[in-house]
Amino acid sequence: QFTIVFGPEKTVSALPRTRMRIPKLKHYELTAKIYQAQGLVPSDDNGLADPFVKISLANATGQTETVTASLNPIWYQPLTLHCFLPGDLNLAPKIMVTVYDSDPAPLGLSALGKATEVLTTAQPIGRAIAPPGSYSKTVREYYNKPAASIKPHWIELYDPLEAKLDFEPATDPAAQALQPQPCGKLLCSFDLRPAHGAGSEDSSE
Repeated sequence: QFTIVFGPEKTVSALPRTRMRIPKLKHYELTAKIYQAQGLVPSDDNGLADPFVKISLANATGQTETVTASLNPIWYQPLTLHCFLPGDLNLAPKIMVTVYDSDPAPLGLSALGKATEVLTTAQPIGRAIAPPGSYSKTVREYYNKPAASIKPHWIELYDPLEAKLDFEPATDPAAQALQPQPCGKLLCSFDLRPAHGAGSEDSSE
């Protein structure tokens, strides 16, 4: 964590500087259930895409299988990630969700698996953060909820080149016109819990 202050030297030098302890990290398990997407942007010559979903949280990533030739793919696939996050989840990063278009390795070499990964390219076609909205919303929203209350919900995807994802949707038509426009949506759910039998990493100053 850090703070950047800009202003006249006299003003900046007079500001108090407090020491902050780096929060202790704890081991968590994130279960992401990826159900389906709708209205994805075509990225192949046939007007379709070969999408898969990649999610990441802190030091962990996971991805679904690829669905070929579809703009409305269905996965119904769970992903489990193990990651280290601050005990105070208000300080934790959000979940990054990215939908990619997978282009298969040329000449039918995909049967060779790992050996041809370098020949396979994947382009991002949609991106979102979870939970959606401003950074006042945190992954605490997904933490230790009763299983019966964990319901799939739609999150809107945006152009992967659009840097601003942490905005609250506007209700005023004029303001809506200035906000990024969705390029599809993804049905998913997230469940964050302490990892059983896991320790934590040491903190430092």
